Amino acid sequence: MWTTTAQCIREAASKVLGVSKGYSGGHKGDWWWNGEVQGKVETKKAAYLKLVESVYEEENRANMEHYKLAKKEAKLAITAAKTASFSHLYEKLEGRGGDTRLFSLLELHFVDLDGCLTPSPRDSLNSYPESQ
Repeated sequence: MWTTTAQCIREAASKVLGVSKGYSGGHKGDWWWNGEVQGKVETKKAAYLKLVESVYEEENRANMEHYKLAKKEAKLAITAAKTASFSHLYEKLEGRGGDTRLFSLLELHFVDLDGCLTPSPRDSLNSYPESQ
């Protein structure tokens, strides 16, 4: 009885909400991530583990200073990588064919849940009357 009920709930949920194709294998928000940032973040993580594992006060104080320095370096590397990546993206969008690239980026965010075609951003922009 419970398995039948659970199965009915799962089927109804998949019909209403849709079914995911699975994990994409990467994070969507870290396309700007590079090797330098990866190294700095790993150094920060190692420094944090040393800080957590330290027992004596002198060792704790030294590890805290090392962790603060590693955290600051990681933050600077992240800021530099994001700035460089976004400035390159903005240059591409301002150049020739930038509007096409912009629409391509927007179309990546439209989701198809129930098999129906989702209107593209181009269609939605073209459907609005121009202001006079």
